[in-house]
Amino acid sequence: MTIRVGFDSAMLQAPHTGSGQYSTALITALRSLPDVTLTLLAPEPVPGEPDAVIARPPAALGSERGRKVWWEQTGIGRAARAAGVDLVHVPYFAAPVRQHLPFIVTVHDVIPLLLPAYAGGKTMHAYLRLVSAGTRRAAQVIADSECSCRDAIRVLGLDPGRVTAIPLAVGPEFQPTPDAAAVDAIRTRLGLDGKRVIFNVAGLDVRKNVETLLRAFARAMDRIGEDVMLVVGGSAHGNSGLYPDLAPVARELGIAERVLFPGALSSGEKIALYHLADCYAAPSRYEGFGLSPLEAMACGTPVVAANASCTPEVVGDAALLVGPDDVAGFADALARVMTDIPLAAQLRQAGLRQAARFSWQRTALATLAIYERAGRMHADGTRPLRKQSIEVTQ
Repeated sequence: MTIRVGFDSAMLQAPHTGSGQYSTALITALRSLPDVTLTLLAPEPVPGEPDAVIARPPAALGSERGRKVWWEQTGIGRAARAAGVDLVHVPYFAAPVRQHLPFIVTVHDVIPLLLPAYAGGKTMHAYLRLVSAGTRRAAQVIADSECSCRDAIRVLGLDPGRVTAIPLAVGPEFQPTPDAAAVDAIRTRLGLDGKRVIFNVAGLDVRKNVETLLRAFARAMDRIGEDVMLVVGGSAHGNSGLYPDLAPVARELGIAERVLFPGALSSGEKIALYHLADCYAAPSRYEGFGLSPLEAMACGTPVVAANASCTPEVVGDAALLVGPDDVAGFADALARVMTDIPLAAQLRQAGLRQAARFSWQRTALATLAIYERAGRMHADGTRPLRKQSIEVTQ
């Protein structure tokens, strides 16, 4: 029997966010499956989706924040009832407190509840209490990793029998054959002719731990050669507490001329830099999943990563893992990758094999199993007794 799912598509309006990318990829993969029909639900028309069911926020709600909360708490339910769906999937950490249908919620991470620096002020605290209450009432909760699964259960007080770890994936554009023209273009734009590159693009906020990478790079410079540049992509979002200025750190370490901060990168530029790079460095202290190491491995780039949160789940044995605050360890790992050609080749091949274990098709199949479980639970009133985990296999 085909299950009719209302998919919250609000995040399609923010395609460059993690939730927007997840929504886009998962919708595409789910639509290839025979046993599910998706109806997109949204607070405004979705380009290219004329059949989306729209519930517009009241005109009196002038603020973007107010419209967002209205959609999450009221609009999504109205759209779902109008669409006549069997259940609703909210692909990010937000769910209405009142739920007349089974809701599935994807909690990518609970960073604002785990790390005080991300918690915000009183308004954010109130919002987090609201969406946490809605998530606790969801029929099923999906997390991106076993680490996120454990944290969501612990921090939100969720029933473990309703929480499932389903890993993310990367799209076919992340593959080992480079676009030579794109690589040449980014090399020229950033002045990298004749240079080898260590690359990082995961973000500039404090949990991404880029300062440790800068310090490790400075410590490794005498071993990796004068032709190596560190390229740190991404842009800050205005909060100096969460997004400290790293340029003074580079100057203090005497490496300012060897570090590039090119700012925000397009998807094509990011992929070109993965191909251009000799090593990808991921020192993040905490991730809900951490797509950038997986993207790098899928492009055939050797990875050095922090042995923290979910990163070991993502990279397996295909990367060099170091403690997130071990500057000396990161320096040694970077030097090994940049000077040991056989090791770099081994990591490159292991990374390609590891990346191949993840696909959006598998993510969609596992997600469909959650829809079916939620439908059965709603029909018979039962609940599973044990936490479920979707394994990634060949």
